[in-house]
Amino acid sequence: MTTPLNVNMAQMNDDAEGFSRISEVAGQIGSYLQNALGGLGDFWGNDHVGNEFVATWNPSIQSLQDTISGIGDGMRATSDGITTSANLYQRANDINTHLAG
Repeated sequence: MTTPLNVNMAQMNDDAEGFSRISEVAGQIGSYLQNALGGLGDFWGNDHVGNEFVATWNPSIQSLQDTISGIGDGMRATSDGITTSANLYQRANDINTHLAG
């Protein structure tokens, strides 16, 4: 005999909202970082050492921004997946309840 599936759809929806909030915060952090860095001056100067610094700095900062964006995208996808799963569980439960009628 199989064990019935026990899913807490309310908790799934609450957690999906939590992942969505994390996604929003990641977007805010990314925007803040971009704006804050954009507001800084060119402290590295325009000499050989400064150019070497920028050649290392720019890819590192871009990688960081891509990572933050990826976190936001991943959290959003997780939220969407949990919401979809909860909705499907609810539909299956409604259909089974109707059929058992």
